[in-house]
Amino acid sequence: MQRGISIWGGVVPSTKIFHLSLMSACLRIGNLELTGEQVFAALTRYQLIESFVSQVVLDSVFLKDIRLTKEEVYCSLVGAGDDTEIENVDVRLEDWLQRNQVPQVYLESVICRQLRVEKLKRFKFDSSLESEFLRCKAEFDQVEFSLIQISDRVLADELYFQLRDGESEFAVLAQQYSEGFERQTQGWVGPVKLSTLPKAVVQSFDESQIGIIQKPEAVGARFWIVRLERFLPTRLTEAVRTELREKLFSLWLKSLARSVMSKPGQVQVINAAAVEQISQSAA
Repeated sequence: MQRGISIWGGVVPSTKIFHLSLMSACLRIGNLELTGEQVFAALTRYQLIESFVSQVVLDSVFLKDIRLTKEEVYCSLVGAGDDTEIENVDVRLEDWLQRNQVPQVYLESVICRQLRVEKLKRFKFDSSLESEFLRCKAEFDQVEFSLIQISDRVLADELYFQLRDGESEFAVLAQQYSEGFERQTQGWVGPVKLSTLPKAVVQSFDESQIGIIQKPEAVGARFWIVRLERFLPTRLTEAVRTELREKLFSLWLKSLARSVMSKPGQVQVINAAAVEQISQSAA
């Protein structure tokens, strides 16, 4: 029989097709027992099929070639930076598992898997991080600004003219009139990523506009009056590297799953008799 990947106590043959037995119960949640058919229906209903397929492909095709040393595992568990020349690493690992009440099987099947995933991300995407950062740098730039949100256009115009002509203070008007959360902060917002703000507002935000009151801009059902206070261009920090790495990995994983699912017969539900038939023919 071909080697397979164990899922829910069953075996998925190592072919390009993923099979799910329908008839027997394969998952229990409290007193509820679900058959393969019900699990598949739930995965579809909750839009988890794509994620499920991507993780199965990840295990069967990519992670099998990612190796971890005991030193790497131990350093990840204790937060140490250097994974070389650790004395008595086996004893140290066993002691950590006992102190934290972590079963050996959980270490191997869950923790080590996640460490292999992280290692794969770095191996596959770290060489692309700088170019990706330059391509989408604007998504990470941040700003701090003052904001007043008003539903009444006439009032919005009136407040804008007061601010523009220096007749009132932004903080005072925001606290008195603003209809958003910024009322609690005297109109101050940020720092926030430019990419999270409405496009109409972003267009008025650049370093040359600092301190200038912008005309009321329609955003949904309200009108925004904004004044840019600080423009914070981002740098390629470790936090940004992590975010970029996660983004690239997520896009790659989705593409991988969709590629598998787009081909006829790659992911299918079959009955128990058919599973038995496949098992016999593979023997």
